Amino acid sequence: MKTLTIKTKNGDVNYDVRELDFANVACDLEDYGISIIGDDIEGKTISICRAMLGIVTGEKDKHKAGIMLNEHIKNGGSVAEILDLFREAMEDAGFGEATEETATPEAQSIVTAQVTELPKN
Repeated sequence: MKTLTIKTKNGDVNYDVRELDFANVACDLEDYGISIIGDDIEGKTISICRAMLGIVTGEKDKHKAGIMLNEHIKNGGSVAEILDLFREAMEDAGFGEATEETATPEAQSIVTAQVTELPKN
């Protein structure tokens, strides 16, 4: 199991990264207001990062996830750390495989492009 370390003013806090799967991640992102299909992710790096942080830590409350993200950045952490960990967790779960097996070629290319082209910082 992967661990995400969030930097806080009182020291590092470690979170076990929950196992991810395509359907639940897509729905969780939508619950955070991020759609993986279409142009919804353009220019929303921080919103995406907040959603990913909430997903990997199991935090459903957007505000609390935002506070965690702010605390992490304020205390020397980076957005890239969270995005990279989320990418790794999605790869480990075979995230792209679900779309390859069931989606139309057109839909699969949209989803794959959105997932692989997430901002790196």
